[in-house]
Amino acid sequence: MAVAEKFLAGHPENPLAPFLDQLTSDFDSAAMLIDKIDDAFDVLDTDGTERVDFSKLAEGLFRYNCASSRTYQRFSEQAWAHLTQNGSLCFDGHALDRRSFRMMMLEQIRMFIQ
Repeated sequence: MAVAEKFLAGHPENPLAPFLDQLTSDFDSAAMLIDKIDDAFDVLDTDGTERVDFSKLAEGLFRYNCASSRTYQRFSEQAWAHLTQNGSLCFDGHALDRRSFRMMMLEQIRMFIQ
């Protein structure tokens, strides 16, 4: 299986799958979904820099999965590279700003719900 296929949003090995499931479980408009994505960004941006990097996302996914009693799928740098399109979505080469985070999450949600 190709790396790109392995980390598609709907793939059971995708560490974002439980998080995407929760994000898409209860919204009734695009604006509400964007608000939920922005809320997630705010939670992940633990130092208030308006940036989410690999470490922040990995730690946030770990905390989310532990809090929800879900099995944690290790979030790898390979998954990060795929999600950020090999860094092309990153604002400064290694972190996502709010706009890029939205773009990444919307693409993952699109694939997840198909």
